[in-house]
Amino acid sequence: MKTVFKNWFRGAFAALTIVAMMSFSLQTGDSGKYISALGKSSDSPEFTNLKSTGIFEEVNNQHYLSKDGIELILQQNTLNQINFYRSSEVYGKFTGDLPKGLKFGMTPAQVKSILGKPTVAYNSSGYLEFTIQQYTYACSFDKGVLSQVGISVK
Repeated sequence: MKTVFKNWFRGAFAALTIVAMMSFSLQTGDSGKYISALGKSSDSPEFTNLKSTGIFEEVNNQHYLSKDGIELILQQNTLNQINFYRSSEVYGKFTGDLPKGLKFGMTPAQVKSILGKPTVAYNSSGYLEFTIQQYTYACSFDKGVLSQVGISVK
């Protein structure tokens, strides 16, 4: 009986570990590869890897855009801001996973339930801003639903 319980416990522990790892990956999502380049110089391996994906078009050496719904903005040759667009004629449509479990189409209340109390809120224009650790998350809403997420270094 002890052996059966030990085996069950090991199996349950392994399953919980896998679920926790999957949950973490959902929190970081596809956007994690972009966020890891935030605050890095334009010649860093992280930023160089982003450019090498071939999805970015260089507008100038401080601005890159993608038809996959992503915009990169550099300041003084350092990646300072990343914008993800739900749907844009210029930037296209981001279909990957947003950071922190956010999803396009969420209401402001749903976003607040995930990110907490905003540091800036312009309800009339549909804009919320959150400061989390070293990043600022800017959330823009169109017709009451999340349509753009910007992440910048504080």
